[in-house]
Amino acid sequence: MSELLPISVPPSKAVEGVIMYPQAAYRSLPLVTNFARELRDLGLPRREVPDLLASTIWDYDGKIWDHDGKVFKLAPDGVDVAFADEGSFRWISHFIKLPERPWKQAPQKRVLGRIELIATSLVILGKVDEAWPAQDVTYEINVPETDNKGRKDRFLTPFINLISMMLNKIR
Repeated sequence: MSELLPISVPPSKAVEGVIMYPQAAYRSLPLVTNFARELRDLGLPRREVPDLLASTIWDYDGKIWDHDGKVFKLAPDGVDVAFADEGSFRWISHFIKLPERPWKQAPQKRVLGRIELIATSLVILGKVDEAWPAQDVTYEINVPETDNKGRKDRFLTPFINLISMMLNKIR
């Protein structure tokens, strides 16, 4: 016999602007592949992409919120720093081919800043959704009362409580 445990995420603050994805999301290959597909569909040459990223973020009138609820400000050299002064921007060419040529591993830490700028620009341009839905979310988890050998599971309830606590922190 199982019971459904609702885990409620508290109401989000009413924010104006866009919300960035958490850093951990940029290591998700399906999500990053979606960003690559949307960037490719813009049809820009690779050398114009950094200008698009900078101008989209700089010219945006609203606030850009990072995942921790702080306002994100792009430094004047933020795009150059993210791309490590890679003048040819060949990485962008490889990135936009990602839907056809999937990577074998999650993105490396050194490129997460690049992906963050791409994702934030795509959110501002309305090409991808923001990181979190505007409405409150309730997750329901099917929790068995016993493990597969019929014993009461004394470890699962603390685990569910931990998940609930983590979800509350990230909202």
